Amino acid sequence: MTSTSPAEGALALAAAGLLPALLVLVSPWAGFLWLGFLAAAIVALAVTRGRLPAVDAFEVEREVDDRLHIGVDTPVTLVVRNRSGRRIRLQAMDAPPSSLGDGALGEPVWLEPDEERRFGYSVRACDRGRYDFDEVWLRWWAEGRCWTRRHRYPVQSSVSVWPDIRALTGVSPLMIRKLYSELGIKEQRRRGRGTEFDHIKEHTPDDGTTGIDWKATARRHKPMVRMYRVEQNHDVVIGLDTGRLMGSRVDGITKLDHAINASLLLGRVCLVNGDRPGILTFDSRVRSFVKPASDRGQMERMLHGLHDLDSAFTETSFRRALVYLDTYQRKRSLVVLLTDFVHGQADDTLVASVMGLARRHLVLFVALRDPMLDRMAATMPEHVEDAFAKVVTQNLEEDRRVVLRTLAQRGVRTLDLQPTQITQKVINRYLQMRQGI
Repeated sequence: MTSTSPAEGALALAAAGLLPALLVLVSPWAGFLWLGFLAAAIVALAVTRGRLPAVDAFEVEREVDDRLHIGVDTPVTLVVRNRSGRRIRLQAMDAPPSSLGDGALGEPVWLEPDEERRFGYSVRACDRGRYDFDEVWLRWWAEGRCWTRRHRYPVQSSVSVWPDIRALTGVSPLMIRKLYSELGIKEQRRRGRGTEFDHIKEHTPDDGTTGIDWKATARRHKPMVRMYRVEQNHDVVIGLDTGRLMGSRVDGITKLDHAINASLLLGRVCLVNGDRPGILTFDSRVRSFVKPASDRGQMERMLHGLHDLDSAFTETSFRRALVYLDTYQRKRSLVVLLTDFVHGQADDTLVASVMGLARRHLVLFVALRDPMLDRMAATMPEHVEDAFAKVVTQNLEEDRRVVLRTLAQRGVRTLDLQPTQITQKVINRYLQMRQGI
């Protein structure tokens, strides 16, 4: 698609022609001056339009990673080459999918003959999935800026948006421990606790007397103490609710995406600690189940099971999902449920389903709060409608507290968190609970 139109130079030329036209009113001989100016202007416009570079005078390419990460700014670069043989004033604009950005690239620039210019901007994805870049627009001017031409170049690129786990797929245990400190996670000491024997070492005053190994002490003729470590090879199943309530957005990202990022980070931490993570996704039905494993490909299997997951417009059936898990995961495990619920779901069915699962497994029930409800509860109402809204909010909060308190009284660990807090808090609680699996 190409369009050519007069530019600011042509408008200025037309404005300059008004003066000779006004002189005709004063002297008839001025008409010859005006006609001469008009003829010169027409010739100039015709010549400059003929020298306007054709659409094939430019080469356009786009450079962008084929994998984007949700909530992360990703650079996009347009490469434009001037093959016209002349100095050209040019402006470029990309056309990314509307959900990624506007593709604006700033003011026009001058390109010398055979010069290559790189234009950069960034996009940010708030939803996972696949997106296509279809076109790039270029606009350039003729000499004197009398004419401008716009053309759409079909430059196609496809990208996939994935959860942001760039720092997790190849990190070492040392890097995970550094990540603990950055997130404020309190790493649990692994040696000296648990029941799995680790090694025997020389006794120090900090070791106390309960762990002294008397046979080793007799052989070495000095106090020796047995050291234990927390058991490994535990199964950790992360249950991820994909129902209607998980589709609401917090900081531009859905609760489901916050939960997915936390799940993948928790899975990586489990692998570093010698445990076997797995994933169960569910709403009104069970959508997928990645069995717990500890081999090298487990993170990739978890990622592929979650990268195109979206929230459903249905209510969550906790009973169906948890019965499925209890049936197919027979080994005692730590089950981390990431979900949200309202009073309609917060009834005996939810409590009974979680309690049935807790008979065999150690359960951590993580409820994702809605920040909007917290803001409404903290705001002083100014109108009658605000007062009614606050009463409804307080009733919802009370129902929520009743359910969480009921679960806690029956031995289920619970967390009620903002979506932006779950990564730190859930990993902290996992490190505390893994000794009791």
